[in-house]
This record gives sequence, structure tokens and C-alpha cells, in this order.
Amino acid sequence: MISLPKAGENLIADSAGTRTIFDLKNLGLNIKPVKKPRIIDRIKFIWDFDLIIDPESYDLERELNTYVWLDKKGEIPIDEDNHLLDAGGYATYYFNQNDSESYVIKT
Repeated sequence: MISLPKAGENLIADSAGTRTIFDLKNLGLNIKPVKKPRIIDRIKFIWDFDLIIDPESYDLERELNTYVWLDKKGEIPIDEDNHLLDAGGYATYYFNQNDSESYVIKT
């Protein structure tokens, strides 16, 4: 089941979806675009955090446990089956750029 953010909560979106962002703003949602960083930059940035994963987040746990790298040095990630990781990376990047002290990311 998909739930919409409550009043006052931020909804962070990939800045490439300008039409979707426009439509959701018109519905009254507090949606913010984030400049899309490279995948490797998002991954390295998130590595600096302690992640607390809800035990019921089966899909996120699966993504974390099945992430694939193209090279053995871990510098070239394969960009597939990582939708929740991308969403978390966008939100984390957005809040860091906007000097938020603490936040909870729901994917």
C-alpha cells in the first residue's frame, strides 16, 4: 500500500521528473526536487551513515544484500534493481545539502 506524506512532510523527487513534480505540487504536496548525484557518489555518501532498516523492509534488505558491482574494486556499480537505494540516496543527499540536522527517510 502506498501512503502519501502527511502535512508538512517533505517528499523528495528525482529532479528529472519535472512534470511529475509539477503535478504533485499542484495536488498540495510539499515536494522538493534533488539534483541527481552520480550513483557512486550517493553510495559513498550513504556509507558514512549508520543505517537502521525496519525488519519489515524486505525489498530494501534484498536490494542491500544483492547489490552488484561491475568491478572488484567496488568503484563501478551496476544500475539495476536499486530503486529503494536510489530513493534513500536522493533524500539523504537533499537533506545534507539543505543543512538538516536529523531526518527519517521512508522508502
